[in-house]
Amino acid sequence: MKYCAPAIKNLLCKSFITLVIPVCVVISTGASVVTLAPSSFAEASNPSIKFASMNLHCQFDDWRWRLAQVGQWLAQTQPAVVFFQEVCDGQGQSMTSEIPQILKAAGYRLSSSKSLFAHDAWDGKYKEFILVATLYSDQQSQSNFQWIGGALPGSGMRRVFLGFKLKDTSFIGVHLTSDPPSADDPFTDHVQPPTIAPSPNQSFDPSTQQARTDQINYLAAHFANDQNSSTLIMGDFNSTPGEPEQTAFQSHSMRSYFPGPTEPLPHPKSAIDGAWLTPAFAKKISTAHIEKALDNPIQGRYLSDHAAVILTVESR
Repeated sequence: MKYCAPAIKNLLCKSFITLVIPVCVVISTGASVVTLAPSSFAEASNPSIKFASMNLHCQFDDWRWRLAQVGQWLAQTQPAVVFFQEVCDGQGQSMTSEIPQILKAAGYRLSSSKSLFAHDAWDGKYKEFILVATLYSDQQSQSNFQWIGGALPGSGMRRVFLGFKLKDTSFIGVHLTSDPPSADDPFTDHVQPPTIAPSPNQSFDPSTQQARTDQINYLAAHFANDQNSSTLIMGDFNSTPGEPEQTAFQSHSMRSYFPGPTEPLPHPKSAIDGAWLTPAFAKKISTAHIEKALDNPIQGRYLSDHAAVILTVESR
């Protein structure tokens, strides 16, 4: 299968072309729209289209070494889009600024990346973000590429979504409200649970399931609201596809792709990392397959308390 470099045949474009048109891009922040400067351009030429997601578990346990291993895996697989959760700045270190450098140094053909602040975490030691890295260039006309992101409702600990729209298709990364950390998490002994700090204009609801319900309803309303909404939503949902809060996705006939339990390593019990596709997105592909990765120790060490997940699709 040929595909645009890196646009996707039928998924994103009709002809085999590379779009390189410098322009500003925008990111939605809910109440307002902020103009942002574009990043650099890089071509990609993979035979299939891959999307990856991984919760990085903040700065704990030599995060630069862990990220170097993740970077090597991404260099081998070259996913078109990578969604990261628990990207932390603090204690004089910045994952948001260093991750793009680490990925490039490892050989991932990064073209564009962006991060969005979520909340203060780990008793205020860190500011937590989500980050999206992609082979696609944001140096395109606004009608071809737009960064989109903003706050999600329903939780005192601010949760956000971040991604971009490329032509008529949206790629959205999420990290929804979490339950308390598991005693099986090998990182739990090293850190204390984060302190919940209510965000402005939001009241904390102690029911994490209700918070996720509100967040999923919001995502479904904005990205699956009609039959032409072509969207991939991927990340850490902190619930499984069969749980009640995922009903909104199901009611919009979205397809779920979760590879089974992904956390907490080394004995994962929860299938919370995966992807949902809208019907319009699903119609543009012939096959889709998701699997776990980085779920075994490297040099005796796990790279996170979550496995990575990688979704591979083929266009029609």
